Amino acid sequence: GDAGRNFKHSLLFYGIDALAPGYAARCAELNVPFRAVRKRRGLDAAAVGRATSALEELRPDVVLLHSPSLALPVRAWCLARGASLVGVDHTCNGVKARGDWVRAFLAHRLAETTVVLTEPHRRELRRAWGRFAGAESRVAVIGNGIDVARFASQPRLAGARRVFGMHSRFTP
Repeated sequence: GDAGRNFKHSLLFYGIDALAPGYAARCAELNVPFRAVRKRRGLDAAAVGRATSALEELRPDVVLLHSPSLALPVRAWCLARGASLVGVDHTCNGVKARGDWVRAFLAHRLAETTVVLTEPHRRELRRAWGRFAGAESRVAVIGNGIDVARFASQPRLAGARRVFGMHSRFTP
């Protein structure tokens, strides 16, 4: 992260769900400017326009793109404004439908770099896209991390069981 606050952050929330109140509160607490664009399911040209207008207001130097459906308009915005585009592919390859693969590939080709969470994910993309993937150096593995200064191991209690969970939204 940016613990030293060396960068000016801003966020653009884009999706079919309303912005969670906790996100707005956290942005206010951290003094991070943000815009939220709610879209309809499927192609929503008006929402894409609102998203690029929000980028124009926020004016980032680097866009970390988590929504591959916005790859083309965001790349066009970046080219016009001299900004960099970094794609993030964290959707499990095993649940990607054909359209998801197409959008992920397009986002990868339009981005200067694509970030994935694991080395196996990178290998799966390379295997799926083959020679069309471009230079191997354009895919960076940056795993999710834990702030060990904030979260430390606790002694295990006798008989205690561990429960692991994952929060995510799966869409058909």
